[in-house]
Amino acid sequence: MELTLQQVQDMVGNNDGNLQLGEDVSTTNFPEGLVVPGGLNLSGSSIENLPENLQMADASNVQDADVKVLPEDSELKDSTPEKPLTGGLLRLRGTAIKELPEDLVVPNNLDLSASAIERLPQDLIMGGVLDLSRMK
Repeated sequence: MELTLQQVQDMVGNNDGNLQLGEDVSTTNFPEGLVVPGGLNLSGSSIENLPENLQMADASNVQDADVKVLPEDSELKDSTPEKPLTGGLLRLRGTAIKELPEDLVVPNNLDLSASAIERLPQDLIMGGVLDLSRMK
């Protein structure tokens, strides 16, 4: 099943701006132009490809998902005034992602534990803790 942009926007609208897809959603791709005003949780999902220009404004949890690539132009924004110090977390624990975008900015923590990351980008900017434990 392929999700349309409207279906995903409806899911986000019905979940306080957050998008959560787990094992129970049988799709492998997202539609282009996706903006998630809250958190993105794909933990354990079958999603393989994230769309170009993906924008997320809160914590993003992709751990143990089938995602293979984090698009070059993904944007992870910092926390909002309503949720100070909660945004900008990127959790890629246990994913098959091998490379991160060269200009990646993670305003908070970056969790790469048990992931397939082969190298860190030279221009990586982080505002929190980097977890590289149990690398594959």
